[in-house]
Amino acid sequence: MQGTQNSAVRYTLGVMAQSATDAVQCAGGAIYDWAAAGWDVTVYAPDIRCHRAIDIVGAQCGEFETLLAETSWPKVLVITTGLHAANSKVKARAEHAVAAQTADVVFVGRDDACGDGFSRVMGSAARAFKKRAILATGAQIDVVGPSEHFCGLATPGSDHSLSSLRVAWPDESRLKEVTSTL
Repeated sequence: MQGTQNSAVRYTLGVMAQSATDAVQCAGGAIYDWAAAGWDVTVYAPDIRCHRAIDIVGAQCGEFETLLAETSWPKVLVITTGLHAANSKVKARAEHAVAAQTADVVFVGRDDACGDGFSRVMGSAARAFKKRAILATGAQIDVVGPSEHFCGLATPGSDHSLSSLRVAWPDESRLKEVTSTL
């Protein structure tokens, strides 16, 4: 009898941020929801230690420089606008991931940094875990807003350059599809 292959696909999400605080403030609800849905979620930041905040939202910490050197990427890559604007290596690797058709790339950030985009409403559990995670970073917060703001998407096979933060939407329904899996 021939051995059977496991046809189960493991969904992976990578979040690239400047710090644990940046990750949970910009995308803590999405991180929590993706992890709760069974995705393998890893947060990568240049100065991250495996911070308790990352544990709270159900993710693990990854080595930032290792991810930049990898040839394979998570299925979905979420990059905070602050990191994308500040780090030329991240810009180059994100462009490569799209050009090589290896990942869906989504930007997330505060409304003023993102401009036009798509706001994803968080459920009460995501807001609660996000608030706890933000507090664990030492930041003060009274209320977590109802949504997180995604500001761009480049899908494998799209022709869009990621050289600017205001990436044209290749297909708004695709962004909703990617973020609705949260």
